[in-house]
Amino acid sequence: MYYTKSIQNQYSSISLDIVRNPSDESIDYVILSEAEVFDSENTPLFKKKLIKNKKDLLVIISMGLIFFVGQTANSVIAPFFSLEGVKKNVSLTISGLIFTVYPLVVFILSPFIGKYMPLIGVKFLLIAGCFVEGTTEILFGFLGDINDRVTFESFCFVVRSFTAVGNAASSTAAISILSHTFPENMSTVFGVLELFTGLGFMTGPPLGGFLYQYGGFKLPFLVTGSMVLVVVFVVFWVLPSESAYQDQSYDKVAEKKIETGSLLQTIFVPGILILAVTRVFGSMVIAFLDPTITLQITSLNKNISLQKIGLIFLLPAVFYALSAPCVGYLTDKKLNGRNVIISGAFFVGTIYLLLGPSPLLSSFIPRKLYILLIAVGALGLGVSCFLVPILSNMHRAGSKVGLPETMGTKTVISGIFNSCFSIGSVIGPTLGGFLTEHFSFQWASTIKKLNNVHIIEVHQSAV
Repeated sequence: MYYTKSIQNQYSSISLDIVRNPSDESIDYVILSEAEVFDSENTPLFKKKLIKNKKDLLVIISMGLIFFVGQTANSVIAPFFSLEGVKKNVSLTISGLIFTVYPLVVFILSPFIGKYMPLIGVKFLLIAGCFVEGTTEILFGFLGDINDRVTFESFCFVVRSFTAVGNAASSTAAISILSHTFPENMSTVFGVLELFTGLGFMTGPPLGGFLYQYGGFKLPFLVTGSMVLVVVFVVFWVLPSESAYQDQSYDKVAEKKIETGSLLQTIFVPGILILAVTRVFGSMVIAFLDPTITLQITSLNKNISLQKIGLIFLLPAVFYALSAPCVGYLTDKKLNGRNVIISGAFFVGTIYLLLGPSPLLSSFIPRKLYILLIAVGALGLGVSCFLVPILSNMHRAGSKVGLPETMGTKTVISGIFNSCFSIGSVIGPTLGGFLTEHFSFQWASTIKKLNNVHIIEVHQSAV
């Protein structure tokens, strides 16, 4: 005997094909032919939308604005600070260190901020971080009034360090909030976040040059610092209360202790450690070119203007910003994140061989500016494949080894994730400058290719 029975309630709809055992009618064989499991809003979980309501959209936009204004404020200094330093007899080495102290502070503090964030408060650290970042950015503009060189240098280090503290708190909190709010679409959301980051990177330098030209040293920092402070009020209004980012098991009445994630236990999960190293190498890809690509461009075209060189610097950021949301969506819906990372590493390594071009290829690839332009632009696409899937894969790696799926684990992973990008931003230009100085740009880019080969080997050997 064969019959079909449907079972349905507010959370599920299940169609069962039932075959009765002819020898014993008390035994039925049940065949699950069709099943859909819904969330509390009656949406199939396996078809869960990225944006379910207006509040989700506002969360994505507000977190994107944090990264946009943060990156704009961070990069606005690039076109003119060295010029201002020359006026005050600041050496280029010290100017470089003032730039470098920012990512170093973010690298050191982000993991610890992530660990203790559940105790302090996710929303609180986001707002406090933005406030510190905005106020110190404005304060930095007034340092131009200091005439003494040593005093100017000292205050630049101190104020820039505090700005980095604010950024470490706000960016780690923003990543944690998005990981918590969109667990099924983490790569897509991070891809959108990188769109805002890329826009900030593209906006900062030209905005800084324009404001410096018309308003002097102070105006760029007043404008970008004020932008950050405006976002503070937007975030305060958009985000839900602090309790939304506490684990459901937390009992305010009983004052149950909030569990923080284990930093050492998390970082030494093999999958997370591999992905953290991948994040470092991925962030080095573009930064590696910062001190070297200008010399390569001018060697190919001695008459090229500084404005055109600046536009070439924007090429990878443009392609990265445009491709990151697409890569994130495909990773969540269609593709395996690990395979996307491996493909990105292979693609970036291949592009690095074309940048020089590598002496291994010089016999059949000419040294032409158009080849360099194509390669620099293609790097942005490769880096998006390299970096965008990492965050969601970190969370999956943690789940596989049994890390608790708590807010504490999410904030620790966010801190590690944020930290790794920052240290790559320090190592990249340092390594690029060193290799180019002691070998050549052609061999430096070839050696950088070997880093990507190692990343591919590690990912392929990982289970």
